[in-house]
Amino acid sequence: MPVVERLGRFRRLDSFAAGVGAGVLKALDRSADGRVRARLDQLAAPTGRFGCSEPNLLGVPKADEVRACIVPADGQLFVVADYAAIELRVLAHAPATERLISVFREGGDPAPAYGRDPFVGRRSRT
Repeated sequence: MPVVERLGRFRRLDSFAAGVGAGVLKALDRSADGRVRARLDQLAAPTGRFGCSEPNLLGVPKADEVRACIVPADGQLFVVADYAAIELRVLAHAPATERLISVFREGGDPAPAYGRDPFVGRRSRT
């Protein structure tokens, strides 16, 4: 493995160890069965996004070495979903803005279209 790749990998893992890793170690100290349990807060942010604490498992890097340590209990499984631009997707259907809906149907990025014109599909022609 080239030195640059190793350095990048080291930095990612070091960042994890200093941040989320410290919280994981504290959670393991509290755990009776060796499993880490975090606190999920479905109203953590004003945007409605989930938050996680004690430890923040939402901050776990995608590095295989770290994610491989996170496994469900026997007989259980993880359900993973990541809705890209979910807030704008809901907004597109609430006022039935056809132009914004078409951006999603075409696989486009709604942020630039919506950023240029926040009244997409809601202007009356007078």
